Amino acid sequence: MSYPTRTGYYMRPTSSPPTPTNFTFSALPPPPSSRTPHPIPKPPFSKHPAFDNPDADLILRTADKVPFRVFRRILIESSDIFRDLFSIPSPPSSSTTSLSPAQQEPPVLDIPEPARLMNDFLLCVYPLPNPRYTSIDELFPLFDLARKYASQPVLDVLRAALVSPELMRKTVPLRVYALACKEDLEQEKRTAAAACLEADIDKAALYMEALWPEELRDWSALDLTRLVRLRDTRFELAAELVRGLEGKGVCPVGSCRHDFQADYFPEFQEAALLELRKCPTSKVVFTHTFVTSCLNKTAASCFGCAREYLASSGTILSHLKRRIDMLPDNVLEVGRMPAER
Repeated sequence: MSYPTRTGYYMRPTSSPPTPTNFTFSALPPPPSSRTPHPIPKPPFSKHPAFDNPDADLILRTADKVPFRVFRRILIESSDIFRDLFSIPSPPSSSTTSLSPAQQEPPVLDIPEPARLMNDFLLCVYPLPNPRYTSIDELFPLFDLARKYASQPVLDVLRAALVSPELMRKTVPLRVYALACKEDLEQEKRTAAAACLEADIDKAALYMEALWPEELRDWSALDLTRLVRLRDTRFELAAELVRGLEGKGVCPVGSCRHDFQADYFPEFQEAALLELRKCPTSKVVFTHTFVTSCLNKTAASCFGCAREYLASSGTILSHLKRRIDMLPDNVLEVGRMPAER
C-alpha cells in the first residue's frame, strides 16, 4: 500500500517489521491537465471577389496591406468623405505618364482600417448581398466606421441588423438599447426598450457592468432613467389591471367546491405582481406553466381544480393578457422626465 508524501509515494514493504532499508519512493503521478482547450480560430479572411475587379479605377490598401480594387463612383455616392476627397484633383504621377491607359494601374489610397472591416463596409455600399451579423460585437466597429466616412447606406444596413430577430435572440437586449442610445437611433431605441421589458433590467445592468463596462459608459444616465421609468409605468398600469381581476366559478369535482375567486385568484394575483414588477409584459404570467404553478400551491387537495379553473377562467385571462399587451411601450414618450414634456 502507498501513501502520498511531499516528494513521492511511501511504499510499505511486504516484510515485517519495517526497517529504514525497506523504504522506497516513486514519483508522484502528474496532476490532471488544467489547461483549457485552445479557442477555435476564425476562418482565414477572404475578401469578396467583387473587390478584385481588373476594371476598377481605385485601389484601397488597408492597414494589413490588402488591396481592394473598387470604383470611385460607388464610394462617392455612398460616402460624403470620399465624395469630398475625390473632388480634389490629384496631380498626375510622373511614373505613369509614359504608359498607355491600358497599362496604367489605378491610384492607391492607403486607409488605416483592417481588411476584414473594410470588406464588410464595402459590402454594405456595393450592390451585393449585405453581410450577416451573428453578434452585436461585429457592429460596434462598423458603426464607428460609418460615422467616420459619413456613409448613410452603411448606417441603414447596420440599423436593420441591430434590431433583426436573429441578432436580438442572441444578445442581451440592454446592449442593443445601449448601442441605439449611443448612436442616437430613435426607432431602434423603441424596439430595444420593448425587448428590455421582457427581462429583469436591474440584473441585465449588473450583467453588463461585469462583462461590458465600457458600453455602460457610452450612453447617458438619462437614457437608463427613461428605460426604468417605462418599466415602472407599465408595471403600475399592469398591476391595476391584475388587482381588478375577478374569477368566477366553483370547482365541480366531487365535494371539492373550491371557490376560484376566494381560493385561487389571490395566489395568482400575488405571483403575477411579483413577476410583473421585474418584467411588465405578458410573456411569463400567462403561460400554462406559470398559471398552473400558482394553482398547484392551493389545489393540492383537489387534482381537478387546476383543470376546471383554466377551463372557466381562460376567457378572463386571455382578455387580461390582451390589455397588458396594449400598454404603452414607447420609451421616447412614456420614459420622458416631467421637465421634458
